[in-house]
Amino acid sequence: MRRVIPGAQAASGRPFSGAAIANGLVFISGQTFADGADVEAQTHGALDKVSELLNHAGTNLDHAMRCTVYMTDLTLYDRMNVAYAMHFQDDPPARAVVGAALGPDCLVEIDCIAIVPDD
Repeated sequence: MRRVIPGAQAASGRPFSGAAIANGLVFISGQTFADGADVEAQTHGALDKVSELLNHAGTNLDHAMRCTVYMTDLTLYDRMNVAYAMHFQDDPPARAVVGAALGPDCLVEIDCIAIVPDD
């Protein structure tokens, strides 16, 4: 059985869900937080959105298994990494960082796959 969480994209009419849940896993679509912020603020904002969607799915960042970070400027990697690490104090998930062309003023986009623990 598959369940979806609309997320912020629902109001925009974009053809994807904020998250999809199936077989004990939750797949979070790429989340951004542009608003003219620097790479640290965008990283925190994107991970806050990921965290909110995980909470709606019945899990949290502690159960994240893999994240992908898309960045428009890889020279900002170290700054992004410091902000990212604040959200994963112990046992961080597997991760990839990919250079990507994102929307205007968007420096970072983050997606995530996490486990939904059994009740």
